[in-house]
Amino acid sequence: MNWLPYLKLRSSFGYNGNVYNGSAYLVANLSQVSALTNFNYGVITSAPNEELRWEKVKQTNIGLDWKLRKDRLTGTIEVYRKKGTDLIQEISIAPSSGFTTYRGNFAQTESKGLDLRMNSINITGAWGWSTYFIFSYVKEKVLDYTAQRTTLDIASDPAGTLYKGKPIYGLYSYRMARIDPANGDPIGYLGKAESKDYTSIINNTSVDSLIYHGSTRPLIHGSLANTFSYKGFSISANLLYRFKYFYRRQTVDLNYQNLFASNGIHQDINKAWKATGDETTTTVPSLVYLTNNNRSALYRYSQYTVEKADHIRLQDVRISYDFPATILKTAYLKNLGLYFYANNLGVIWKASKVSLDPDQQQSSFLNPKTFSFGIKCNL
Repeated sequence: MNWLPYLKLRSSFGYNGNVYNGSAYLVANLSQVSALTNFNYGVITSAPNEELRWEKVKQTNIGLDWKLRKDRLTGTIEVYRKKGTDLIQEISIAPSSGFTTYRGNFAQTESKGLDLRMNSINITGAWGWSTYFIFSYVKEKVLDYTAQRTTLDIASDPAGTLYKGKPIYGLYSYRMARIDPANGDPIGYLGKAESKDYTSIINNTSVDSLIYHGSTRPLIHGSLANTFSYKGFSISANLLYRFKYFYRRQTVDLNYQNLFASNGIHQDINKAWKATGDETTTTVPSLVYLTNNNRSALYRYSQYTVEKADHIRLQDVRISYDFPATILKTAYLKNLGLYFYANNLGVIWKASKVSLDPDQQQSSFLNPKTFSFGIKCNL
């Protein structure tokens, strides 16, 4: 076919093995020095497991490559499936054994995804326009994971956590019903009933009763780059997009004693409930003088501190000019060009209304914008 000169179907299947660099046997740390005897002594740091083996990843890929006439549109699309078995995890064992956990090949995960890459030549001639597009989608699931973690550990993990039957690195929250208009206390749920028994809420809420928001890693991501040219001038811009993921933002501690003992106070202190009626305009409960960490945890790890991380970022812009050959001949140059490049220009759209950068919301310092200018030539 003249309009489709190139079409290729390909497929692959295989296993990969990940080596565990730790030891399968008892490991003693001899670097300790006794304060009583001033002699070195050893500490057993890991439980033995002589059956420990490689992690295995089974992967199947099916891809299709194509090129249209004169390469006006080229691309590739690939679907894949990965299944990880014998994945190493820590599991709890009886403390009477001398250890509380040991490593074994117990976890399993599965990932399915699609990758699409396309390059198009939209306009040719004195004016030029080309586009490069990348799209990736992944769906992940934990098939088996037996580590025992408390509900608070799962809800308070900012990176997301593994939980059987859910995607990898899922984000979970306690259910906070509302703010008490009488005193600004957060009200949660104990079972299906509203409650302010914070100790019972934190300790007795089951994982299945938590709110599952989604993954802390983008399930959809990619980029769109366009290059425009006219004679020797060229300008290109690259947009990165990341969708379908969440993060938990930092907020204020609801205990005054903890606030003033810390090095800094979060700006959410200005949004805290102060009088009846504030509950209609804020989701931040009142601050209290007597320390109640469970009261604070209900709010800090509730759905009100979770934000959608979806965003589009202007990653880089490049402007260049190549001098025409007629000018270069008189200067004994093969080519001469000038360029200006700007990188990490910032977020141009995001789903959340808070001012945080979704990919750097935990960082003390943001990645800086960079600008460069250069000259390239060949004699």
